[in-house]
Amino acid sequence: MRLLCLALMALSSSALAEYKRHTWEGNLPERFFDTFLELYKKDPSALARYPGGLQNISSEQLHRAIVGLDTTHFTYMYPMTLRGYEFPRYKGTPIERLSVMAVRGDRLIPIPFQIDEYDRTGLIWIHGHNQAPPEGTPDEFDDFDELVFMFRDGGRETYDPAQHGQVEGQILQEIRLDSPRNDPRYVYLVLDNPMRSEADYVAADLDEGKLDSTVVEMHYDPKNLIDIKHVAPKAGPKHHQNVMDNIYINISTGILNENLRVGLDNRKNIRAVPIAVKDGPVRVSMLVKARIWYL
Repeated sequence: MRLLCLALMALSSSALAEYKRHTWEGNLPERFFDTFLELYKKDPSALARYPGGLQNISSEQLHRAIVGLDTTHFTYMYPMTLRGYEFPRYKGTPIERLSVMAVRGDRLIPIPFQIDEYDRTGLIWIHGHNQAPPEGTPDEFDDFDELVFMFRDGGRETYDPAQHGQVEGQILQEIRLDSPRNDPRYVYLVLDNPMRSEADYVAADLDEGKLDSTVVEMHYDPKNLIDIKHVAPKAGPKHHQNVMDNIYINISTGILNENLRVGLDNRKNIRAVPIAVKDGPVRVSMLVKARIWYL
């Protein structure tokens, strides 16, 4: 599933890159666009409050949004991942007590984040579904846990209580995010702050066979993840139009002897059945049972 997520990210990034290379007209009113952009600069959850609001955006407005948010087409899509061993002082802290915040709109606010746990084979840990035991203690921040958030959600200012106000809980650590093409961003690991962002950038529905993100939606056979039926962008001239024709995988490999060849076709020989999902606000990870038939 991680490979599929990377593929979706690449598809989303390439779609944004296409927007950069080509121009098209849109009918999104300038007044709405300007208001939304200002709201978005102050709080990433604005993207969740106006789902589909930017589907009629023009190429020129998209470019202004990327520039106005001080991102590139890459850093807008880029998730930051930090391992638990990078925060040794907080090892063993209950995950539910941790959150991530950033200065946006002259105040420290929560931003979307998640902490993913893993089993001892390196697969995402989903309670009750893994065959291998968890790496570390479930529900506690351990060395192999992964803190995930979006680069674009970081604040451009460092937190100053005198300027931005006091917040509930304890600021554990300031995290600086660097990019060669953007100004530094800052986020804060916080203990015992009850606030959480309303934004949810990605969602998965195993029963319907659907992956939904802020920039693209995908439908697949619920019984076979690699049988993709529909992929559609959510903005631009082809919003909500299927851009996926077909996906075809053919593998030729040797078994015991390089001269003894076996061909595998995803339409006949390969099935990847999703069995569980860790659905976070930033990233979706699935446990998939793969089956391969060959004669």
